[in-house]
Order: sequence, then structure tokens, then C-alpha cells
Amino acid sequence: MRKLLVISLVSVLALIASAALAAEPIGRVVAVSGKAQVARAGGGTEKLAFNSPIYLDDKITTEAGSRVMVIVQFNTMLSLGPGAIASIQEARDEKKRSKDSEGVAGLKIMLEAGTARVTVNRTVLDRDTFDKLQHDVFVQTPQALYDLLEGENNDLVIVLPPVFKEARSK
Repeated sequence: MRKLLVISLVSVLALIASAALAAEPIGRVVAVSGKAQVARAGGGTEKLAFNSPIYLDDKITTEAGSRVMVIVQFNTMLSLGPGAIASIQEARDEKKRSKDSEGVAGLKIMLEAGTARVTVNRTVLDRDTFDKLQHDVFVQTPQALYDLLEGENNDLVIVLPPVFKEARSK
């Protein structure tokens, strides 16, 4: 009986691990200058490097004098400056709309500290795809919610007080 329980537990853990590995990244790091890391939503922390995957709810942090750039779904570039803390909390794909998504695909980025530049480039899409793909990009901060919806290209810079490692540990 005990052996069966151990085998069952190992099987369940293997299924959970394979499901976690099967999750598709919602973005990739395209540039890192200095020290940046990601706290994975499922646990663990990793140093960010070129081509590191970014998953939903991962928390990206940069240290003093550091920067990171991430290409995210829907032709969106997220650039973080020194002392930034950010995560992508929502990513709705056009093909995977839920009933509560109001028929619009989109991203929701949470910026807790530091400077972020969010650039949405819709001009790289062909006209048919552009007409069919409606998406919103929201940036949530502790003080406000910003929406990048109108037009073919949007560029938003948000500056919050940076948080550095020493301050985080206190």
C-alpha cells in the first residue's frame, strides 16, 4: 500500500512538472545591461540573460544602473530602467478569448517601481491581421491605470521611484 502511495505521488508530481514546463512564454528578453532577475511565479529566482523566457506573473527586477528589454506578445516592447519591479499579469490571446475579456485580446503589465517604457507597434502587422486583431495594453501602477489602445503606434513612459536591493530587504 505504501509503495502504491509513493508511486502515485511521484506520478502526480511528474504531471505537475510537465504541465509547468509546457507553459508557453509570453515574452523573451532581448537585451540586458547590468543585473536583472526574475522571480518565477511558480517559485525560484533566475538571473536574466538574452533570450530568457518570461512567463505570466513572473516578477522582473533590475538593480541600480541596470536595464532590461522584453519583447512581449502583440508586438509590445517592455523596457525597464534601474530599480524597476514589473510583472505581466494578464495576456489574452485573440484565439483564446474568454467570455469576460469583452472580445479584446490584450496585456496587463504591473509596474510597482522604477521606470518603464512600453511601446506597442501595430504597423508590423499586415492590414488584414491589423484589422482583425484588436488588443489593449494596460499598465497598472500603484497610483493609476494607463491604456494604450488608440492608433497604430503607442509609446508610454512611466517613472516611479526606483527600489533598490537594499531597500527591498528592509
